[in-house]
Amino acid sequence: MLILRQFIALLLTSALFQAQPAAVPSKLNVVVLEGEGAFNNIKQRLGRNVRIAVRDETGEPVPGAKVIFNAPAVGPGVTFGKFGNKFETVTDARGTASTVDLVPNVSEGSFGVRVTVTNGAVQQTHLVRQSNTLAGGISDPKKGGGGKKALIIGILAGGAAAGLAFGLRRGGSAAAAPASVSIDNISVGGPR
Repeated sequence: MLILRQFIALLLTSALFQAQPAAVPSKLNVVVLEGEGAFNNIKQRLGRNVRIAVRDETGEPVPGAKVIFNAPAVGPGVTFGKFGNKFETVTDARGTASTVDLVPNVSEGSFGVRVTVTNGAVQQTHLVRQSNTLAGGISDPKKGGGGKKALIIGILAGGAAAGLAFGLRRGGSAAAAPASVSIDNISVGGPR
């Protein structure tokens, strides 16, 4: 009988010390790492993928959370490669998730990619704003991309135009020697 009691006590003790399943967070926070405010180039069919991080109420990463990226089906928007305007994935060990093969449609304008994150019974939604443009240029305002060159050229052209206007107002002649500025293969200035 003593052996039976010891055996039962051992079973109860081991059941108490078994690993408990990880607690499900009571709140999810979605942090946009890439893609917020991006300008997608319609002409070149280039778009900025959306990458997010999911954190719990203490700021810790939430791996394995279900993530759905939804883009508008009508008007300005994007597709996610073969997945159309809806892409589903799960967060990795660092709590991050990203879209794949984001391509702008042919409609110019701003839109939002709705990100819905679910972990257990907890759900959080976040809207990532982007724009499709025919003008091209900057692909992501945080990265700058090819937009730096366009910005410099714009500033130089604006300065040249202001100088010309100032000179003409002061009685100068428009026949003065033309000035030009070149950056790489792009030139701004008077005729050659």
